[in-house]
Amino acid sequence: MRFASRITTALRSIGFACLLGSIGGAAQAQSETGRAGPASASLIEQHALAQQGLSIGLATALFELEINGFAVSGKVDVCHHKMPVSGTTGSYKILQKDIGDTKSRVTLEIYYDSDCQDRYLHAKYAAVKHPHNLLTATVTATLYGVTGKALGSLTLDTSTKVTDTVKGTATGTFTPRHSGPVQLGYVCSYSLVNGPIGKVPCTVGVAQTFASTGNDIASITPITFRVDHRGLKATIVTTDAQLAIGASGALGISAPTRNSLTITGAATTIGTASGTGMLSEFSPFPKGPSSWDSSDSANDTTFAIALASDATMFKGTLKTIASKAKLARIVVDLSGTGSIVYSDNSKAAITSWTVAN
Repeated sequence: MRFASRITTALRSIGFACLLGSIGGAAQAQSETGRAGPASASLIEQHALAQQGLSIGLATALFELEINGFAVSGKVDVCHHKMPVSGTTGSYKILQKDIGDTKSRVTLEIYYDSDCQDRYLHAKYAAVKHPHNLLTATVTATLYGVTGKALGSLTLDTSTKVTDTVKGTATGTFTPRHSGPVQLGYVCSYSLVNGPIGKVPCTVGVAQTFASTGNDIASITPITFRVDHRGLKATIVTTDAQLAIGASGALGISAPTRNSLTITGAATTIGTASGTGMLSEFSPFPKGPSSWDSSDSANDTTFAIALASDATMFKGTLKTIASKAKLARIVVDLSGTGSIVYSDNSKAAITSWTVAN
């Protein structure tokens, strides 16, 4: 079935075009910022680049879950054994549907495995269909780790415009069980007819307060996915990601247009980062080689992470670019949950691709 037909069917059946985040046009990062000098791989820089590098994993998961949300349809309480659009690893089950002409409510779950046993996500969303192919929704979700424990709660406000290109935005908050809230933003665009094939531009933004550094740290990362014709493998290119700091509690993420994200509040840019990567399977739970990196040359720091050969854990590092001295160690599982140890031997949890604050 052509991608446009799948979306049309989904819109008619559930009245909503996304699961975890609406999607928006060719993204460009903006900010009301000043500019600070190089930080020479300080702890603040390590926190900032770790946040930004991990956010690429967050964007990958949100995008795949969102795009599959287009095609979530079928009977209630029946296990669907593959992600509906890509056919990649995972499964889903619709628990409840209440469909109206303009308003709909849906509850569903997504699973790590193909048999609806190991829960990754329980989501409820209330959607409103507006004139001119505009859809808005409020999404509330609980995320679960690979061991079955709840990781935290996610709330998003989404807006999606569907023409020949699907464009939209999502902004909201992820609150880990054992850490403070993290503000998120996400925009992306792709063809209505072909779906996420070829060039897919996106942007992800993260802002949070770090007690360990005594300030706020925020990042906005433009990402270009290039997805192969089967919609499985993908390359990743990130350019001019913004790393910024501000006073404690001062920074946030907003989407002033359907094409952009911005850091709100009095922010000072401390660096920019760019990088590349690849995914062997365009899925939240890849089963083959996957890796990406991000380098901030002004601060002589690089981030790199890769899925280990057993395909159950990602292992990463922060290093200096010039001497390749190791600054931090990162280990997370397929849910993006684990820990980071910084250069001063302080340790912080990572939950769903966000660093504990």
